[in-house]
Amino acid sequence: MASIDEAIQIAKEIDPDVEPTLDMERKSLPEEDFRLKLLNFFRVNKQAAEIILAHKGQSYEQIKASFDANVAAHVQNGIHVAMFVADVIKKKGDLNSLALAAAKRIATADPRLASFLTANPKINAEAARKEISDDVQSILVNYFSNLKGTALDQNRIIEELAGKVTGRIGIILRAWSSGILQAQSPKSK
Repeated sequence: MASIDEAIQIAKEIDPDVEPTLDMERKSLPEEDFRLKLLNFFRVNKQAAEIILAHKGQSYEQIKASFDANVAAHVQNGIHVAMFVADVIKKKGDLNSLALAAAKRIATADPRLASFLTANPKINAEAARKEISDDVQSILVNYFSNLKGTALDQNRIIEELAGKVTGRIGIILRAWSSGILQAQSPKSK
């Protein structure tokens, strides 16, 4: 559990304009009332708080750059996922072939992977793209293999798959960056 000081610091990172109010209320309110104020602030700003806590120790600029990169990746991946879903629904090929083509496009287009490869020139780019592509292909095939029912909500499917794909690529990149998947990460040149 975070201390009041940590909670105040996080609140200030979420909304710098709240600093004078929090400082004043901390001095004037009983501790329990102040805790309730902070709790309410975090309820209202839950998503922002989760983002900041996930990037503990990073500056606002670093968090914003990460958030912007994830949004750009989600949009880019969503475009390729939408084409894949449309092709699957229109039965323009077998599921594995369509998933492979979409996964390759996604691995090539994800801006976070491009940034990671630029920052890590010793990483074999083709091996990295292949590893990401294989993982994405598995997600796409498994999703449709497990899909049941006849009434398909194409927009819901696209949003779910784009979120899963974008999230999974982010997990892989974080693991490579931190060395957790070092043994499984793409081989150096």
